[in-house]
Amino acid sequence: MILALVGPALASACCVGSVSDLPAQLGRCERFGAALGVAQAVELGAHDAHGAWGATSDGWSQTVATLGVAGRWARWGSASLALPAVFTARTAQDGGSLGGGVGDLALVARIEPWEEGGGPRPAFTVGIVAPTGRDWAHAQDPRGADVTGQGTWAPTAGIALERTGATWPWRLGIEASGAGMAAASASVGRYLGTRWTLTGALSSRVEWSAAGLGVRTGADLRVIHGKPGRWRAWLGVGSDLPFLGRAAHGEARATAGMLLVR
Repeated sequence: MILALVGPALASACCVGSVSDLPAQLGRCERFGAALGVAQAVELGAHDAHGAWGATSDGWSQTVATLGVAGRWARWGSASLALPAVFTARTAQDGGSLGGGVGDLALVARIEPWEEGGGPRPAFTVGIVAPTGRDWAHAQDPRGADVTGQGTWAPTAGIALERTGATWPWRLGIEASGAGMAAASASVGRYLGTRWTLTGALSSRVEWSAAGLGVRTGADLRVIHGKPGRWRAWLGVGSDLPFLGRAAHGEARATAGMLLVR
């Protein structure tokens, strides 16, 4: 979700945010931002009923383009709004299908009660996801290629421990979704609707992240470049592979985006 997480400190020395899941969050010295992010994912395979990993006869690819805006109301707090457009192509032995449309709108507030410094500092997020996309109950495509949302309002909350403004910054966070808590699932992680993230920096221009939700876990690597106080852009690659369970699918993805700030 673009503009919903911490970003790199490219704006100036006083701006927090040198680690992130997406490098598109306002720093402490930035008052406004507008961003566009694009992600392209393709299926790698899945576990079968016997637990063996391999290619599937039915595959998919998905493109997500997200527009986001954010504003800072105080040095310790900011809010962001993100709207994705989701396009999915599904293939099968008896044919394929295409579909897409507007996804679910997300509003997130971020609270940073302590100034960045040498030691770890906590940060908090609260938000709401609105069901502006199309869910499975209203899908017209039998394979669900036109599904773009979860179909329900979902409150979200998160807490992270972050070490920024350091040679080796890092972030460890956990997020919970009301939609995930209400979903019926055999997976403990999905039932609780929790997602963990761990991010760090290889240099001021290269960062990595790992994240997990239920039976899934993934890793990404991004290269970031920008002009302080004006803009920053990123290119990334990653994968999402089943960690536990036999029904989970794996994917490979490429990401790109740009954030304009003032």
